[in-house]
Amino acid sequence: MDVDTKLRRFSKLWLEDGNIVIQAGNSQFRVHRSTLAACSPVFQDMFPLPQPPDSDSELVDGCPLVQLHDSAKEVKAFLKAIFTPGYFMPFPAETKYATIQGCLRLSHKYGVE
Repeated sequence: MDVDTKLRRFSKLWLEDGNIVIQAGNSQFRVHRSTLAACSPVFQDMFPLPQPPDSDSELVDGCPLVQLHDSAKEVKAFLKAIFTPGYFMPFPAETKYATIQGCLRLSHKYGVE
């Protein structure tokens, strides 16, 4: 596999008991479906869609794979904001504008308030 296409996993967002894998670009994150669904009406509507038994649904480590067409960097920051308590704390910790902008963009896109 080419270095540019090698999949990346981040230990803080690869939860041992996660039950869904989110992929953006070449980055994968194994997280809790219920937490995403509780935060986002878009994910809530997406997850209960039943898949036919002969579906070509891809599994990663036994978990369904959801591909997002968003920047991997933005998805990583977005998921950290959801799954890491105090991600933006303590004040006055410096957070890059691009990180905040990406979180806000995806929060709006996926209906997270």
